[in-house]
Amino acid sequence: MGMVFNGSKWVYSKGGAGNGRESNNPAPGQKPPRSALYPLLIGQSAPVTGTAIDFVSEGNTQSVKSVDASVSGAGSVSAEVIIEASNDAVSNNWLPIKTITLSGTTSVADGHIFVAPWKFIRARLVSISGTGAVVNSSISV
Repeated sequence: MGMVFNGSKWVYSKGGAGNGRESNNPAPGQKPPRSALYPLLIGQSAPVTGTAIDFVSEGNTQSVKSVDASVSGAGSVSAEVIIEASNDAVSNNWLPIKTITLSGTTSVADGHIFVAPWKFIRARLVSISGTGAVVNSSISV
């Protein structure tokens, strides 16, 4: 069983069609799952600011969050991802809470755990290099 992104959310895959169990977006009135995984950047090959996740609207206000980023490609690869947070999502009110610097051969990943009840969190890919290099980033609560 593994995690796959179905185009709008991460789901647990058991290998067969229709056998996935959603990992986020609980039904109205239900508590969110104990652990939910949200994509921040998916297969990005150029600097970009990812879409913010609104944890209050998602129904997931847990304070402890873990974030990761990875870069993969051919040969030497590197990337810099800045994790940003805001309580109002106004364009100039984003605060950097962690810079993840990645550098290695073929693929490399790193992550960070933080305890803060920010309403919005996003990832910003600042730089990327390497043949065929792509960056992925996600957050788990």
